[in-house]
Amino acid sequence: MAIGTSAAEQQSAGMRAPVSGRGLQQVTGTGATSNATATTLTIGEMATVLVGATAIRIGFASTEAAAETAATTTSPILPAYGRLDWLVTASDAFVAAEAADGASAFEFSVWTSSGA
Repeated sequence: MAIGTSAAEQQSAGMRAPVSGRGLQQVTGTGATSNATATTLTIGEMATVLVGATAIRIGFASTEAAAETAATTTSPILPAYGRLDWLVTASDAFVAAEAADGASAFEFSVWTSSGA
């Protein structure tokens, strides 16, 4: 594959900032209770997670109901103020998180960051 020819590479070149009118989802929670996004991210587009001041454990799911339990004590950790970009598929269209330490208040933002 040549550099710059994959869908993810092409879409990431046109990534956009979060705007509340364009699908920005802000999620907050406390401790080891997992909270998730409520709106499906756009499948086939890039999405971005931006973490607040507390590290989080992150999980992905295909439905809102499944996302509620997608973040667990064994989920990957994103550091405070960390960022993750990915090409959304049907299996990761919802995002869930809990505090990495299992006790602190946390927040994260998610949005579809490519497309029209």
